[in-house]
Amino acid sequence: MERWELVGFVLVQEEALRVVLAEPELPVVAPDTGGVLSYADDTTAWLAKPTGAAFAAAVRAVIEQPVRAAMRTCVALERAATFHEDLVVPRFFSLLDTLHAQRLQAQAAATPDFIAGTLTGSSATSRKAR
Repeated sequence: MERWELVGFVLVQEEALRVVLAEPELPVVAPDTGGVLSYADDTTAWLAKPTGAAFAAAVRAVIEQPVRAAMRTCVALERAATFHEDLVVPRFFSLLDTLHAQRLQAQAAATPDFIAGTLTGSSATSRKAR
């Protein structure tokens, strides 16, 4: 995958979440590939091959199936709410804190006592005498 494609998928994901949150009555039509599949599926969106014809067919399906569109939109809104920053940011920082603490513990376990500042044995005696 090219770098610009990856950026495009990220932007599509962010934009889709914005649309779901900002315009909750609008159904989502998204490509059936890439990162968007981490939260969009057949219960939350119309997934289409990344071609004009496939997207047009998905839009027609949305228009022809208003009840299904409303149901998918409702499920999408519920799923998007689980990505709200008030929920995600604290979990993200908690994960970072946990990973950092584990790294510090691993480093401390691998660091000899004299490097950690607690001199032991004869090297401690000879250094104190200086």
